[in-house]
Amino acid sequence: MRSLLRRATFDLIGLPPTTAEMDALRLDPEWKGGLGTQPMTGGFAVYNEIGNMNVTSPTYRVAKTSPQDFDKFIEQTRKELTINAATACDAIRQREAINALDIPGEFGETMEQVARSVHAKLLVVISPEDHMVNPTPALAFAGIMGAVVLTLESPCGHLSLGCISAGPIVGKFLDDPASVQSTTLHGSAFSAPKFLKSTLKSFASPETPGTKPSTSFSPALPAGSRCRDGKWTRRREA
Repeated sequence: MRSLLRRATFDLIGLPPTTAEMDALRLDPEWKGGLGTQPMTGGFAVYNEIGNMNVTSPTYRVAKTSPQDFDKFIEQTRKELTINAATACDAIRQREAINALDIPGEFGETMEQVARSVHAKLLVVISPEDHMVNPTPALAFAGIMGAVVLTLESPCGHLSLGCISAGPIVGKFLDDPASVQSTTLHGSAFSAPKFLKSTLKSFASPETPGTKPSTSFSPALPAGSRCRDGKWTRRREA
């Protein structure tokens, strides 16, 4: 399991999204090809740890958690979500979809061709400290089509919109796109509003072990659906 965490740190240097979270779930003894019914304590422990460490940044965690409290933070994090294989299946499919997203490839074109075919005015919002979603492709896309880029320099990482007020610039852009130029806004871990703490705490959508998966993870599925090897399928009627 620890080797999976080391692989997850590849996100921090700008490589594609990690598959470590998916591996952690599939390696849990209760995964059972997506058919397990018991809480996947070990797999979700690693899943939670990777997610909570990547949703902000190392700087944010250092500012918010003292060395003496770090072990307690990790222990609490690893217990946030311990649902069964049904929820694990949804989580795996979400990450597979993210990893497979290739808009230019779907149209059989290059990124340059796709960018030049977009005629809408775009405001691209990125955070260099985002370790959940690599901002590099968005920056490249914006550069090709000359889009306005709003950079959020904040240790809050993926949750930087909760630490920096971007509303005024977004509102100005919606009123008159030509009036907004690429700019950078700055924020710190200590400027995070109170609601961000609850956002981080509920990042894994805690559930009571053995209960029906949360709707935040599970889309509405037809009756008779089941998960097998990380994919939802319809169960054939007898």
